[in-house]
Amino acid sequence: QLGYIVGSFPVTMLDEAGMGFIIVSNQHNPLKLNSEFETWLAELPKLLAKVSKEDFATFQAALLTQAKKRSTTMLGRASEIYSHLFIWQNQNFVAEYVKELESLTQADLGKSISTGLVKAPPEKLSIFLTPKGVSPVEIPKGVRRIKL
Repeated sequence: QLGYIVGSFPVTMLDEAGMGFIIVSNQHNPLKLNSEFETWLAELPKLLAKVSKEDFATFQAALLTQAKKRSTTMLGRASEIYSHLFIWQNQNFVAEYVKELESLTQADLGKSISTGLVKAPPEKLSIFLTPKGVSPVEIPKGVRRIKL
């Protein structure tokens, strides 16, 4: 095991949708993690095709339950309304998401991952952080370093 995916989230920049992942490791440098992640992502559609129909249905049901769940706090509800109106610019986002999720098949998901996450992005943003006191990582040519 190289590291841990500690978070994943949808990202929208301008009119482009994408996915963000936070991956950490105390043994491997960020460039190694990124390389391994890219390899895993390219294999993901094939791995998904091996999931049984029953397991896929279970995952899908869990996602639907989570998507339909409304926040029970005023702050949580305000956050939902804000994200639907200002981030997604769509009041009916949840209803449309649920409808799409209900009709989603393994083949559709594999194709979306393959075309949307693996093949399509001509550019990506990767942020590599190393703890203070750790020797800096050799940055490949063409990658810009920003010192914080």
